[in-house]
Amino acid sequence: MVEQHGKTLVPQIRFAGFTDPWEQRKLGDILQERNVRTSDFESNPIFSLTIEDGITPKTDRYERTSLITKTEDLFKIVSPNEFVTNPMNLRFGAFGYNKNSFSVCVSGYYDVFSIDNDKCSGFWNSYFKTSVALKRFDDAATGSLIEKRRVKYSTLCQLIFLMPKGMDEKKRIGAFFDRLDSLITLHQRKYDKLCVLKKSMLDKMFPKGGSLYPEIRFAGFTDPWEQRKLSELVEIERGGS
Repeated sequence: MVEQHGKTLVPQIRFAGFTDPWEQRKLGDILQERNVRTSDFESNPIFSLTIEDGITPKTDRYERTSLITKTEDLFKIVSPNEFVTNPMNLRFGAFGYNKNSFSVCVSGYYDVFSIDNDKCSGFWNSYFKTSVALKRFDDAATGSLIEKRRVKYSTLCQLIFLMPKGMDEKKRIGAFFDRLDSLITLHQRKYDKLCVLKKSMLDKMFPKGGSLYPEIRFAGFTDPWEQRKLSELVEIERGGS
């Protein structure tokens, strides 16, 4: 996202009007830890944290509220625009922020925090997905076993990142990537609907069950389909040496 140009640190591409070099700052200077716990799952629905989708509604398959009986099992509240990270998988991209207009709750194992007092969460959500950030998380991960290396919140606070000096550029970049994410989601939904439509048409536009008529046909076609051997329609070509 940022590279060295002479003695300054600036992105290769910027929005018009922003010319100041980015600065190096410790994340602990702009992170605000959140540790509010709850067992009120009606007011704070349980969400999951995935590498693919960030914070997402928990599916029925993984619903475990009936098993929560002890105080230490209480989940952490994530207010709008607050972040959630999985210390074990942060280096693989297990983080996200609450884009909803309501609070949710996640496993008490996760770290929950605000960045820049929730003023530009979209910026950090995008920044943390870059290869530079993921490598920094991987380098900072600690643990005796490779598969159990994690980035604790205290470690996260010590990491130094390049960032714009002003909040305006952060907001502008965050809004840009949020818009791209919305467009991707929109087109993904269209794609999913088209896949369902195609599957339905494949089922209804070819005869089945001994019938000679498809369930759905284009206008003007009324003749029954006929049964033919494929050998009557296929020409086999054998290549020579």
